[in-house]
Amino acid sequence: MNEDNPYTKIMKLFEWIMRLVYLNLLWLLFSFIGGIILGVMPATASLFAVFRKWYQKEDDFPLFQTYLNEFKRSFKIANLVGLTLVLIGGILYLDVLLLLGTSHWIGQLLLMGVGALSFIYLVTLLYIFPTLVHFDLSYKQYFKHSFLLGVLQPFRTLLLMITLSLSALLFLTFPILLPLFAASFMAALTMWSFLFGYKKLADRYEHMKKTEPN
Repeated sequence: MNEDNPYTKIMKLFEWIMRLVYLNLLWLLFSFIGGIILGVMPATASLFAVFRKWYQKEDDFPLFQTYLNEFKRSFKIANLVGLTLVLIGGILYLDVLLLLGTSHWIGQLLLMGVGALSFIYLVTLLYIFPTLVHFDLSYKQYFKHSFLLGVLQPFRTLLLMITLSLSALLFLTFPILLPLFAASFMAALTMWSFLFGYKKLADRYEHMKKTEPN
């Protein structure tokens, strides 16, 4: 089929819209199956894993069964990593609330420190799920790799943050879209950016190795 044909492009667009809707419904279903608290993290990891397959030109697989298998596979590590991030995020949020009410210079200094930690947290949070489904690492290494992949490509990370923020604003403005597209669209965007950026970093590393003096 001719990829330049307008009809082909329209059909491809509709195919991706249906994929997004179906995956978003699967995400909601599996989040509820896990009782929300233990379901959201592995359901989200499964979402990223499916998009990773599609972006790597793997199309011939049963979608529901693949999602179920990824959910089971990532259940423990996704919850462990995810709940750790929820706990850290809660602590940082409480610290900010407490320190905003002080005018003492020590409090202001501590607030700056919490701000720096919050930046590290946000960058890690942004890349944690793509890292989780793309690499086979230890618990601690997932956090380390997520942060490093973010800071090594600062412009892409900032652009992704802005794009996701605007997307979230769009979904909040039109809440009818939330159960249809919100999770799947943002996961698709993040996974694509991650894979594209990681390839750039890998190519750059290979180029540096080749140009190193013996």
